Amino acid sequence: MFRQAVRSPKKSALQIVPLLLALTAWSAAGASHAGAAPAKKTVVKAASALNSNLALLPAVPGMVDLAYADVSNKGDVIGTYYDANYQAYNFWYSGGAYTRLNIAPAGINDNDVIVGTTYDSQLHVQSYIFSNGVYSQVTIPGAVDTYVNGIDNQGRLVGVALDSDENGTGFLYSNSGVYTPINVPGASFTIPNHINNAGDIVGTYYDATGLVHSFVYSAGTYITLPDIPGAVAVYPSDINIHGEVVGYFYASDFSLHSFSYTSAGYSSLDVPGAAVTVVYGSNDHGQIVGTYYDSSNKPYTFVLSR
Repeated sequence: MFRQAVRSPKKSALQIVPLLLALTAWSAAGASHAGAAPAKKTVVKAASALNSNLALLPAVPGMVDLAYADVSNKGDVIGTYYDANYQAYNFWYSGGAYTRLNIAPAGINDNDVIVGTTYDSQLHVQSYIFSNGVYSQVTIPGAVDTYVNGIDNQGRLVGVALDSDENGTGFLYSNSGVYTPINVPGASFTIPNHINNAGDIVGTYYDATGLVHSFVYSAGTYITLPDIPGAVAVYPSDINIHGEVVGYFYASDFSLHSFSYTSAGYSSLDVPGAAVTVVYGSNDHGQIVGTYYDSSNKPYTFVLSR
């Protein structure tokens, strides 16, 4: 089921299906620790004047859309562009130049180590680490499909492993080979999306009724994030060292918006004047990376410094 799902705008690794999410009622979330009272709904504050701090990445000839991006603390950007025929251009942008990659990149750390996915000859999804010009496969015991979604500076990986029956398990995998399941208690399926340099993990999970929630896993505790009023699908795509979560959501009218979540609540990251803004990644300096579309549906890849 999950392997056959259409992938989200965020990345080629396994993620929540936006249309499926948009058709799924967003349940009232917000129980912080076990036994705690549900959190109150939080108002998304309006975006400030973001445009003056926006830097656009140079266009790649023939590419018409951005499917995913992430940004390291060094300001390097990885991601995937698509041309008009939906052919992928996987890239690493550093020092003003693009380097083409053989994997769909999902994460990058400050040591220039990149993780991502590709298909094998049997059309199963396999994950690789790219470091110093060498691709090394990530092997999870018992997994037929492996989706690595993020990496931190210690080389710890997070993602999802599927067995031959397509049963999925979220995981944390250390660079010493220690495998730790990441599964929200009571969830039917858990998808870790990213990990920060403190070891905090952000992701999504399905509850027993099939509804989708956002979570942060920190210091051994799962925390469900509060809901966004009017949202029918929320995708938390990244978390930085300060615990700020960024991502995007679908409103009840199916419009797409981007957000930041901190202890102070939700704030909008929609680019003023843009028709649509999709935020994919962030770093510890507060920079975020994403794409926005103007009124003519032309996309622009940006890095926002705050």
